[in-house]
Amino acid sequence: MPQELHPYYRSAVSNGKRFRPLLLLMTHELFGGTWRDALPLACAIELLHKASLVHDDLVDGDGLRRGKEAFWKTHGEKQAVIIGDVLIGLSLQLVNQWGADTRNYLINQKIISTFSKSLTHTALGESLDIHFETVSNVSTQSAIEMTLLKSGSLIAASMKLGAISANADENSINNIAQLGEHLGVVFQIMNDVNSLTGIDKDSKGDYQNDFSNHKKNLVTVILKQQGVLPEQINQLSKNELEQLLKPVMQEIELRKQKSSKIIHDLPKGEITNLFMKLLNELTEKWYWNK
Repeated sequence: MPQELHPYYRSAVSNGKRFRPLLLLMTHELFGGTWRDALPLACAIELLHKASLVHDDLVDGDGLRRGKEAFWKTHGEKQAVIIGDVLIGLSLQLVNQWGADTRNYLINQKIISTFSKSLTHTALGESLDIHFETVSNVSTQSAIEMTLLKSGSLIAASMKLGAISANADENSINNIAQLGEHLGVVFQIMNDVNSLTGIDKDSKGDYQNDFSNHKKNLVTVILKQQGVLPEQINQLSKNELEQLLKPVMQEIELRKQKSSKIIHDLPKGEITNLFMKLLNELTEKWYWNK
């Protein structure tokens, strides 16, 4: 990469909890691998995630990312488009290099297929999200499918890549991918609830944007179906909002139950315990806990 572009690159990839690469490395170890061997894949999935954030903030017009100015606000819309593409290209190079070093054709094919599908699904989810802004009525099932594509697919791919790279059996690969999907959907629904109520407004600079921007995630779809207007949110008590969001809670609880069953069947050990802890912690920070 040209030296002149290094500041853009560092700005695009800085910050964050590295959640997805950590899931990949943990899963790789869970199925008998050594985490260091999967580092290139972990870096690749993080670069892909960062690219999606750079593009997503631009498309949605979000000015803040984790309390700091979004990339496009600092460096401009043109650089946001291009640097996002650069990050995708770099992620593909890492996957290709990992495959060349591994020299296992069958595993490499599975890795490439999983990675490319996650890229496609994430982009399709974003496209569907934009499309839904122009549609009056969106079903709850369509909202969940969009969430699965936009957010769940990348988390599922992270865990699936960890299992494939450790040469896990096919049944284990499918199970861990399903766990990733459930975790991804719960993670995003929690994010949508907290965005609605303002618990994370310090990091995003505003809240209730999903309503004002006509976003159709599960939370806004449920509230719209019940006739709730954006200006009414602040007037609702905790109990009233809890009642309105009951279908949302039911979706989360269903996915938590399915996740618990999958985790129970995984190889026992510290990593499995961490997965269970993660599942429980995902739903701890609700708006009424602030």
